[in-house]
Amino acid sequence: MNPQPDIALGRVGILGRLSALSDLVQPTQSVRLASAAVIGHVVTFVSLPVILRIYGPEAFGEYSLILSIGYVLLILATLKLEAVIPTMRHVSQAARLTSGLFLLSVVVCLAVFPLGLAVHWLTGWKPGHAIPTMQVFAITSGLVLLFGVFLVMRSWLIRLNALKGAAVMQLMRPVGFVLVAIVFGYLWPDEAPANGLMLLMATALALLAAVLFGYQCVPARRRPFLWPTRWRRSWQEMRANTEFLSAVSFSQTLDLVSRQMPLWATTALYGAVPAGWVALAGRLVFLPVMVAGASLAPIVNRHVSAAYHSKKALAKQLSTYLFVLSLAGAIGFGLIAAAGTWLVDVVFGDLWAGSALTLKIYCLYGFAYFLNISFGFVPILMRERLYLVLINLARFLGLCVMCLVSYTQSFSFEAFLVCLVGVEACAYLVGVGYAIYLVHRHDAELLPGPNPVKPMGAKSTGLSNVG
Repeated sequence: MNPQPDIALGRVGILGRLSALSDLVQPTQSVRLASAAVIGHVVTFVSLPVILRIYGPEAFGEYSLILSIGYVLLILATLKLEAVIPTMRHVSQAARLTSGLFLLSVVVCLAVFPLGLAVHWLTGWKPGHAIPTMQVFAITSGLVLLFGVFLVMRSWLIRLNALKGAAVMQLMRPVGFVLVAIVFGYLWPDEAPANGLMLLMATALALLAAVLFGYQCVPARRRPFLWPTRWRRSWQEMRANTEFLSAVSFSQTLDLVSRQMPLWATTALYGAVPAGWVALAGRLVFLPVMVAGASLAPIVNRHVSAAYHSKKALAKQLSTYLFVLSLAGAIGFGLIAAAGTWLVDVVFGDLWAGSALTLKIYCLYGFAYFLNISFGFVPILMRERLYLVLINLARFLGLCVMCLVSYTQSFSFEAFLVCLVGVEACAYLVGVGYAIYLVHRHDAELLPGPNPVKPMGAKSTGLSNVG
């Protein structure tokens, strides 16, 4: 049976492309999330010079290091299954998966603290030097729990079409962090410059407030389903969504570790000051990507998933979306790179003068990640398990080789940074290209006639749509 034609795909010209893009992202739904993202970024950016002058490079570097470790541990708390929640057809299934992930986040939180103490007792290592041992592992485990619950709750609200609540949640996180961090810095001005604990506490309190607000936005009739009282059903729902969980979790872990490697490697090879530059560049470049890009991604993912299962064509809409993203990204990151020296010298002060070149180089990294963030869901949707593992494994090994060569050949920090950004950008751009290839292959399979020949080694998933 031939698929029903998508009306939007029948239009031609500029108006047709814009209409196809509108059908994909549905601006009336995503504008709230995008507006919250923009406002949150503006608040964070405007307040960043104040925060950096209060806490200093040592505290900011320590704070960034502990957060990076928490981000890696976060994958154990959610298994990245929160991305599945907005795409589930039945609300009851989404509720069971949500409650199961809440319970998993609690379990991981309770495990991180004693395991961290055991590692410290055996090796003497702990993240950060100014924060006491018990406090650093306690705040790390708490952040893993709060980040996990925050992501799951936000995805649950999107599934319920409570986009206003999801937008406010997203806004509360950066705004709450900024307000609490400034208050802490002025209450304890002597401890703040060299201790990142106050920044970590500000992050935790902002996340807690956002999660509590998000829970209040859940309709009363849906709240009982969030509590893991029926933990067996929640566990069954999690297992039902783990057909390729091992591949996805492994690849996502490699992705997260690779994203943290610049900070870790810089600290190990070049010291605390360049690590502070990398942390600042990462904040300025990736904050708009992680907030604005991630706001559109769940909406796009949901509609791409619906079109995929409804046997509708995808290539034209996603190609238009990629074109618009590329244009917006090129303009945005070009402006950041052009204003890099001014941002550092005038806005952040002489203490951060060395980070201007780092910021400019990082713009290429941010541009590639900006394109990839909305297309990473396509291989997951189409069950490309082998690709997910291979691309992230190649990226991780490439970074490891680059770090080893930089160490053995005594690369300068600038040369090390260029090589690092080159590896990361190539990996993300390859991912975008492969996603576009997959949707074109999907559209070709919808055409009437003989089934196209599948690539060698491809496995049938039962989800392919054949005309």
